[in-house]
This record gives sequence, structure tokens and C-alpha cells, in this order.
Amino acid sequence: MTIVPEAMPTTAQLTALRAETIGLGIGWATGDVTGVRARVLSTERFMALVPASHPLAGHAELSASELSTTGLLTWPHQINSGLCDRLLSAFHIGGADLRIIRTADSVHAVAAHVAAGTGIGITVEAALDHQPPGLRVIPLTGPSTTVDQLVLTPTEPSDTAMALRDLLLHASAEPSSVDR
Repeated sequence: MTIVPEAMPTTAQLTALRAETIGLGIGWATGDVTGVRARVLSTERFMALVPASHPLAGHAELSASELSTTGLLTWPHQINSGLCDRLLSAFHIGGADLRIIRTADSVHAVAAHVAAGTGIGITVEAALDHQPPGLRVIPLTGPSTTVDQLVLTPTEPSDTAMALRDLLLHASAEPSSVDR
């Protein structure tokens, strides 16, 4: 058995799983998760990366309307259209405009642009593996400000894929070391 991690947008994972060219995927809930098995791995909040010196940095939470006049940085639509659509929905439901002024392929690149003063970054909680220096990480509040991260398998998964899926689900259910 060989496990080869490969970065793929959720839409590409769904296509590969349906064609059975990959055995397991981890992606974001989108409108079309048909033709595969999907289990919720975690529910993640959208988070704002705000420069510590920004007037919004003192807020405990931020709403879409509070961010509607600010230039935002996030991931490109082609990397994960479902995640982008969910973010757009959160702003639309909140009665706010989503003003994306720049995109970057990783949360680290988004954080670097925010630190340089380009705007406020938007990401999901799971993408943050550390507190970026000089930035505040503030959760978004309001409708549609969470998204499900899924573990995906073909409709007839292999025993190996099922074992790995179960391991991921078990690990995600355990309290983190921060909670202990």
C-alpha cells in the first residue's frame, strides 16, 4: 500500500473518486457531492486575518457587514469553488458585498499579503497551523459562516480506503492537545 498526498481542489477529487483513480479525498462540502461517499470530518468556521494595528483587530468576532467595505484576500475560486461559493453565500445572506481584491494559493501567502497591509484575509480555521505574527485571527459570525470538511471515498471503497477514512474520523473526534 502506498499513500501519496496530492493537493487537489475538491471538484477534482470528486471527479477522480467517481472514476476510481484515487481511493480517498479530503475536501469541502459543495453543492454536488453525489456519486461518492461523504462523511463530515469537521465543521470549520471562516476566520478573518486582521493586522494587529487595524481598527477591526479589537473585535472578538466580525460580521460580513463589518467586512463589506474592506478589501479581502482569500483563495482563488478555481482552487475550491464550493468553499468560495459558501463564503459568497455568507456575505449575501448577511446583506454585504464580498470585495476580494487579491487571491493567493495558500493561507501562508494570504497571511503574508495581510501582514504587508494589502487587506484582510479570509480563510477557514483548519487551514491555520499557527498564529501568524502581527495578525489577529478573528472568527466570522452570522449565517453560513461555517463549512463542513469531508472525507470522501468512492461508492465502493477499498478496505484500505475505509481503514484510512475511519482513522481520520476517529482522530478528528479526539480532543486536541490544546483541549487536554
